[in-house]
Amino acid sequence: MVNDYLTWLLAIASFAFVMTFTPGPNNIMLATSGANFGLKRSMPHVMGVAFGFPAMLLVVAVGIGYVFQFPVVRGVLRVLGVAYILYLAYLIGSANTLRGTQQSKPISFWQAAGFQWINPKAWAQAIGATSAYLSLDFNKYAQIVAMALVFLPIGIASSWIWAAFGVRIASFLNTPAKLRTFNVVMATALLITILPVILTY
Repeated sequence: MVNDYLTWLLAIASFAFVMTFTPGPNNIMLATSGANFGLKRSMPHVMGVAFGFPAMLLVVAVGIGYVFQFPVVRGVLRVLGVAYILYLAYLIGSANTLRGTQQSKPISFWQAAGFQWINPKAWAQAIGATSAYLSLDFNKYAQIVAMALVFLPIGIASSWIWAAFGVRIASFLNTPAKLRTFNVVMATALLITILPVILTY
């Protein structure tokens, strides 16, 4: 029984690692924030992503998220998600912010946490985790809490590394023109992440 549970935890951790570290809207936005604002000012964004997804996972897995499985609700979420990401891509692409300036400000903790509810990749993670890894062999609620607790430290590590990656890149972005080019590239990458959503609409 203990070995089975440890195997289950390892599977969840592997899934969480792959899903959180691979590029997606969160990670692209975190790297952009690190490059534009530095790591310290990006920490609310980092922690909002890291805590926001496990909270979302808890809600979806417990069953409250069942309402979001209805086609109409799913469609509304999809439209809102695509529209918001388009808006974010515009803000990123048109930004001309050098680190340390006050021309604009990074995403807050609550904005980052709330973004998970309209983030297509976050929904894929939540639905994938609950549908593939909830087992009848263990207590359902213990599994849900365990899933969230596994995602939390991995999410913190992933979010911090992506923001730090942006900070590292910033050392090469020493002119407004270079920073503007970087922001346009990251905005384009953000748009690419929603292509599957648009193409399967």
